[in-house]
Amino acid sequence: FWSVKNSLEVLDKLHAYVGPFETFQSFDFSTLYTTLPHNLIKMKFNYLIKWAFKKSGCEYICCNSFRSFFCGTKQKNYVNWTCFDFITALEFLLDNIFVRFGKTVYRQIIGIPMGTNCAPLIADLFLYCYESQFMAKISKDPSQQHMVQKFNNTFRYLDDILALNN
Repeated sequence: FWSVKNSLEVLDKLHAYVGPFETFQSFDFSTLYTTLPHNLIKMKFNYLIKWAFKKSGCEYICCNSFRSFFCGTKQKNYVNWTCFDFITALEFLLDNIFVRFGKTVYRQIIGIPMGTNCAPLIADLFLYCYESQFMAKISKDPSQQHMVQKFNNTFRYLDDILALNN
C-alpha cells in the first residue's frame, strides 16, 4: 500500500524508479482530522482490529512501555488486550473526547483533535482501511486489475498524497 513513514522512503523509491514521470500530482486532505465521523472511524477500526487478530491467530495483544506483540496466552508484566477490549477502548476514546473553549467544555462528536497523540495514527489507519478495501475490490475485478499497477508510485504520508504516473 502507499502509506509511507517519511519523505526519505519516497526519495528512495523515486531514485530506484526507471522511466519518465508523465504525471506528477499532490493532494492534501486539508480538514481530515476535524471532519472524520466517529461512526465511520469505529466501523473501519472494528474491521481492522478484527482482521489483525484473525490474521495473527492469537487471542491477545500484550503491551508494556517497551513493546507489544500478539500472543496466544496472557503474559505477566504486560497489559493483555483481547480483540473486544481493543475495540471497546477505541470506542471509549472516541466517545469521550472533550475540548475546552474559554470556560466552556464541549464533547467532540465529529473529528479528532489535531493536537492529541493518537490523532495521526487514527487518521493514518482510517485511510489505510479505505485503501486496502479499495485495492482488494479492484484487484478482484478483471476489468479493473490494470489499475492496481497505477498505484505503485502513489505515496501517502498521513493526509498528504503524491501520485506519479497515476
